[in-house]
Amino acid sequence: MSFFYLGFAPLIVYSLGFGEALLGGEYIEKRVRGLVVVFMMIALYVWGRDYLRELFPQIAFLVDLALFVVVSLIVVLVVGRYFMGGDLEPFLIGEWERHEARERIMKDDVFKEAGEIIHEFVIRRNKLPLLAYLSYYGSKVYGSPDELMRIIEPLVKYEDTSHSFLTPGWLVKKYERQDMERRIKVVEEIIGRLRG
Repeated sequence: MSFFYLGFAPLIVYSLGFGEALLGGEYIEKRVRGLVVVFMMIALYVWGRDYLRELFPQIAFLVDLALFVVVSLIVVLVVGRYFMGGDLEPFLIGEWERHEARERIMKDDVFKEAGEIIHEFVIRRNKLPLLAYLSYYGSKVYGSPDELMRIIEPLVKYEDTSHSFLTPGWLVKKYERQDMERRIKVVEEIIGRLRG
């Protein structure tokens, strides 16, 4: 009978997600699988705790203690990420200022006047201005849409790495640095394709 209630975990999460979607949000929708697992684990714990106390009273306290430690660790990760991992732009600007590729890219004839556009893509992950610039510039230089598509293909295919809200701040910085390196490589690849 208790396992019957485990089936309500997905129903609860999907109902919350539907209600949030009606209000225009997407937080629950993005985390549906994790929330279903959490609700199912809570239901299993509540159901199994009584049996654990009856069958193994000496380890019931240890299970409660381990669960408390895990929940405390998750809360510390969430709170730490909320307070410390907010704005990564100053970190990324510092990394970009020190990067040796910055000088090469900014001195390139094609991108001399596009410095702010490249900065927008490399630091803020906004590829739309660079895509518009390349399309405008490419339409003047290349007559063929196929040639223009070949040039902007790396930019169009670029996607940021997604990470969990529970990812520690130091690991988020590492991922952001790796993503910035990938964005720099995209810009360098586009320059190489423009040179032919």
